[in-house]
Amino acid sequence: MMPQSLILLAGVVTLGVVLTAQPTSSPRDVRERAWQANNLGVAYLEQFNYAKAATQFEAALTIDAAFVPARVNLAIARMYEPDLPAAVKAATAAAEASSAPPHATFVLGLIARSENREEDALAAFRRVLQADPDDVASLVNLGQLLLQRRAYAEAVPVFGKAVELEPYNVSALYNLAVAQTRAGQRELGAATTAKFQVLRETGYGTTYSNTYMEQGRYAEAILSTGAEADVAPTPTALTYATAGLAFGSGTSSTVIAAGDLDHDGHSDYLVVTDAGFDAYVNTGAAPRRLRSASWPLPAAFAPRGAIVADTDNDGKADVLLHGRGGIALWRQKAGASGTAIDFEDVTARTGIMTALDVRTAALVDLDHDGDTDLVIGGANRIDGSPAPLAAWRNNGDGTFADISANALPAQEPLVALALIPTDVDMRRDIDLLVLGEDGRIRLWRNMRDASFREVSTTVGLDALPPAATIAVGDATKDGFPDIAVSARTGSSVLAVGASNNRFTARPFDALAAGALAAQMVDADNDGLLDVVTLAADGVRVARQAAGGAFEDITGRTGLTNAERRTPNADVSAVVSAKAEDRLVRRSLGEGGLPTPDALVLLDADLSGSMDIVTVRAGKATLHLAGGVATPGFHVALTGQVSNRGGIGAKVEMRAGSLWQKLETSAASPAAAPADILFGLGTRPAVDVVRVLWPAGIVQAEPIGADTQKKRSLEVVELDRKPSSCPYLYSWNGERFEFVTDFLGGGEMGYQVSPGVYSTPDPEEFVRIRADQLRARDGRYELRVTNELEETLFLDHLSLVAIDHPAGTDVYPREGLVSSPAAGLQVETLRERRPVQRVIDASGRDATANAARTDRTFVDGLPLLPVRGYAKPHGMTLDLGAATPSRGAVLLLTGWTDYAFSSDNIAASHAGHALHPPSLQVRNGNGEWQTVIEEIGVPVGRPQTIVVDLTDRFLSASREVRIATSMRVYWDQVEIATRYAECGNAECGSVESVGKSGQSPGRADDGRARSPWAPKRVARRRPSPAQGVDDNHIVVTRVPASSATLGWRGFSEMTSPREPLTFDYSRVTAISPWKQMPGRYTREGDVGALLQAVDDQFVVSRPGDEVSLAFEATALPTLRAGWTRTFLLHGDGYSKEMDINSASPDQAWPLPSHRMTRYPAPSSWPEPAWFTRYNTRIVGRQVPRLAGVPPGRLVRRSPGAGGSLGEGELR
Repeated sequence: MMPQSLILLAGVVTLGVVLTAQPTSSPRDVRERAWQANNLGVAYLEQFNYAKAATQFEAALTIDAAFVPARVNLAIARMYEPDLPAAVKAATAAAEASSAPPHATFVLGLIARSENREEDALAAFRRVLQADPDDVASLVNLGQLLLQRRAYAEAVPVFGKAVELEPYNVSALYNLAVAQTRAGQRELGAATTAKFQVLRETGYGTTYSNTYMEQGRYAEAILSTGAEADVAPTPTALTYATAGLAFGSGTSSTVIAAGDLDHDGHSDYLVVTDAGFDAYVNTGAAPRRLRSASWPLPAAFAPRGAIVADTDNDGKADVLLHGRGGIALWRQKAGASGTAIDFEDVTARTGIMTALDVRTAALVDLDHDGDTDLVIGGANRIDGSPAPLAAWRNNGDGTFADISANALPAQEPLVALALIPTDVDMRRDIDLLVLGEDGRIRLWRNMRDASFREVSTTVGLDALPPAATIAVGDATKDGFPDIAVSARTGSSVLAVGASNNRFTARPFDALAAGALAAQMVDADNDGLLDVVTLAADGVRVARQAAGGAFEDITGRTGLTNAERRTPNADVSAVVSAKAEDRLVRRSLGEGGLPTPDALVLLDADLSGSMDIVTVRAGKATLHLAGGVATPGFHVALTGQVSNRGGIGAKVEMRAGSLWQKLETSAASPAAAPADILFGLGTRPAVDVVRVLWPAGIVQAEPIGADTQKKRSLEVVELDRKPSSCPYLYSWNGERFEFVTDFLGGGEMGYQVSPGVYSTPDPEEFVRIRADQLRARDGRYELRVTNELEETLFLDHLSLVAIDHPAGTDVYPREGLVSSPAAGLQVETLRERRPVQRVIDASGRDATANAARTDRTFVDGLPLLPVRGYAKPHGMTLDLGAATPSRGAVLLLTGWTDYAFSSDNIAASHAGHALHPPSLQVRNGNGEWQTVIEEIGVPVGRPQTIVVDLTDRFLSASREVRIATSMRVYWDQVEIATRYAECGNAECGSVESVGKSGQSPGRADDGRARSPWAPKRVARRRPSPAQGVDDNHIVVTRVPASSATLGWRGFSEMTSPREPLTFDYSRVTAISPWKQMPGRYTREGDVGALLQAVDDQFVVSRPGDEVSLAFEATALPTLRAGWTRTFLLHGDGYSKEMDINSASPDQAWPLPSHRMTRYPAPSSWPEPAWFTRYNTRIVGRQVPRLAGVPPGRLVRRSPGAGGSLGEGELR
């Protein structure tokens, strides 16, 4: 069975549709169930299943007839269904409600536009703008209506305001250019047109279209977040019990940090003094010191902060210290007993050197290569003057490289006080917020080319008041991070982030000015983020209430001047006052060395609520939270593909009507709580937790009963390959059988090394045995499925049949090489047999492993820690003394555990390189000598590589060696002999179908070519049928008689390990992947798009299937004593979502056989066929975490036709 975490992407697994309210339900319970039914409708709507969505919204209205959001959403679903009369009825009823949001009026405006009722549409959009003057979609619609009326001068300021609000809005910018030009402002129009073209080519812009999720926020369904007044819980009586906190015997603390030192899922304490540091394990009671002696620090180090995080991906938390003396890194190792934790100073080994008095530091995967890099800031150590930030890249081998000049160019020196890594624009890469001593907040945006660009002014940060301190989190629950700004003086603000990449300041009266430190945290476990600050008069709490309002509740929590009131309080007395929390503690004492003020948040007593540790003037104080009605839900992360601590992950939780998102980080001062803890309010259980890992893997975990009881979940990142290439299934007479995946050479945007991209080879001939393809009702049937996280561009598919004498075998010459040979080349072979002996890379006999294709692979590879990489190694073959010097052919069947773009970046930092498989033979001195530099990389799972051994031997030895540094796993190794003489000099090279050669060397654009990156080749249109008779083979091409695109879903994996195989008959409609927003080919007949290699593509999204049929009668009668082998001729490209690949965020732009690199300039005009065929829209990479029932596998009868409807939930 497919693991649940794979088959559930979005959803509430315990949700059922409740059609009637229970008699004893409170109004809040009724509304909670209405929200749950509504959220399930939103899930269907975001899968474009409008009819089922409407049914769910009607169910919500049955539960609660006065529920306005469900009525608004019903109008949206009916509009897109389309059932415009029903949509108008629902929208009108919603708009008449006193609590109506702008959505209803906006929908009425869209419908009026579609029906050419200009006056009604103008009036509707103007009413929306009265309620929300800054709604860009309404401004664009209003401006377009004015353009229709030729009111060009009136339209210019409307579009101008839209562009001012959303500088990245392509639709607004384009229409502004049109309005300016037609209003006679030709120079302005030309300048705006140039801006539009630049923005469109960046891929950064947003656009509007006539499909769901593409018409503005008020045309998107309303989904609950838990901040709504009708479901927000009654405020709890949050209280804190306070005590002085000391560690060990009289140890005073200069710095305290928290992190999971012993890998038990809970945060522990790191206590730093001028003399050294100590580690204390959090037991829920008194912290336990790990050893009696401190780990020492140099006398002049003067620590200012610390971070607990895994820096070397060994699964153990290390310690990074920063201060006046710069940086110190201590690596965790096993103690002398083999069980105790110990640390060793590896600072000198890392190569990190700095002249900074380091006042802030952050460990963050800047380049998304799977390990944490280091960013530091502060002041000049000598005179305290401003200094640039510094960035150090983790090389993955224990060393770091200074990349400051390239990563953070053109810096203005500053005295940096805080670094907060966060994904500001939600593009999956980590940006950097920096607070300076001058009070300015700077944003460095990740440009995905190993560099950052300072864009503070562009995003509106320069308009904020000078900040004393800041806290970052998604307070407004819109998915984008917000910034709570404690002003130096005057009024504080909440800078609200949004999809327009700009921050908007809102008053934040509950946040005191002049705070010393701050963090966003759900202090009272109600599911809403609050702000906790350390101020001059102590700890303060600004609690968020329903609707987004904040209130300073400090005076009701017992925190006011608490540190002065109870400086010597015994923690055991505090705990006894919290008997309801069933805690046991002993006195922890206090300390008193001068220290920077600090705020640390963690679940100190393991009670399920967030406690507060402060450090002031060398004294640590613990504030234990109490009065929380329901313990929170704890999540711990372990990365496998991402950095092992999961630093930079986005973690979402859905519990009924409640949704919350937290982001992990490792920074000093701390930017977020040390523990991931979700408050639930009064909701009894969590439905699902979803993690978007830094590596891009989306992983949803439905929460079962046992996990609910523990109220804790450890999420181990799924080590799965999100992309490969399309899968091929063939009808074998009984069922559709998995053959292989193919078109791996057509991968676009693959980064081989920093700044070097491969050039795709989109053509492949896939071998299909005769027993794998049987005619059914006079037709041969194939299925090509897109089941991974990639967009597929199919240009051509046809069937090639090769008839040949029985007792012979035919193989195409395939495999990924840097310079593909021209034309389809096949080898006709006889006497195929196992080789005499196989020795694997470790020197072990693997002859039995290589005897047959049975998934028992020749192994012993010396793997490197980077995915896809191994140390140079070889597989040695003894072919047997009788092997002739001419006519012998080696057949190698296997698969490649390949590296992704991010893996190649990581490998380059450590000095690793990929060397493709080469052929070596023994020379006259018995030494290995390379005679073929590239035999080909198997890109299918499996694929057979054909190696011609004619005239390759340099001595009497018949030993050969396959040498490589790639992870290639050979399943079967055979030797064969060419068939009898034929009409071609190279027997079996029978025809050139759709290929012409190109000289090897450098790419057309002058870029250095990867040693194994595929070279682009020119193409011509294949003729519909070609036959060749060289006395030993007959080749016939058969075009598809039908080709149909449909959304099907995802097949069940049947293999427990790579290479994966699949059961076509078992399918789920729930996607485990992200998907690229964009326009995809509409479902239905796509035969015209696949006839020829002509750059007219079937653009396929994950879950799609192309069903192919070929007429058996188009083939000649098989000669007596002959047999038949099939080839699928495919031509196409694919692109995946690895963050270091080119253009990983959207389906556009299209590829072309004319391109010299991808992406090609988007200034190429949109072709007419694309406009006609590509009407299916995907609006989001990841759907909102709404309400989705269990996604279970569906068993089909063998050969059942058709496919699941898009988004159909079985």
